[in-house]
Amino acid sequence: MKKRHVAIILAAGLSKRFGSQKLLFPIKGIPIIEMTLKPFLLLQELAKIIVVVGDRMGDIKRVLSTYPVTFVYNPLYEKGMASSLKAGLLHIEDEDEVFIHLGDKPFVKTDLLKVMIEEASKKFPHIVVPVHGGVRGHPILVGPGSYLKAISNIDGEEGLRYVIEGEEKNVVHIQADESILMDIDTPDDLKNIERMWEEYEKG
Repeated sequence: MKKRHVAIILAAGLSKRFGSQKLLFPIKGIPIIEMTLKPFLLLQELAKIIVVVGDRMGDIKRVLSTYPVTFVYNPLYEKGMASSLKAGLLHIEDEDEVFIHLGDKPFVKTDLLKVMIEEASKKFPHIVVPVHGGVRGHPILVGPGSYLKAISNIDGEEGLRYVIEGEEKNVVHIQADESILMDIDTPDDLKNIERMWEEYEKG
């Protein structure tokens, strides 16, 4: 089976620290989840984009209704991020290379995604992780096979850090700008949004 590139965007969380569903919050009139999706839509190499939904599912699906994405409902979304990862992974093929991204990180650029695919082609098996200032960010690109199986075994709010640390010899780090770290967890985070948006638009 030919290798495909697939993206899984996690958009099912409760946004407890924010106080309401942050992914629906507009920046310059565009909901955060829509901003997060757009760089993936521009990536021609992608065969499929999966958006995992849970909390406020109907509203998120309505915001993204005109885009060519596959919605996957996670009935266990209240149990944490790991349950959404597992829900998304049920809809990929064994040979897929998978971007895993968080719905509240809207500033990643398509150029970065292209670089990650290029780096992945140089080493197999692999996990490609962007880094800024020595800190790992998102998205990550996971090669097919055992890594995805390992991810399917994490629980609760565990992220991908445990899998990455366990496979360090097969991890490729690439330098990126601060967009890979910038997310929105609380209303206070919104203070930086206008500045980040202006920098994003400048390219």
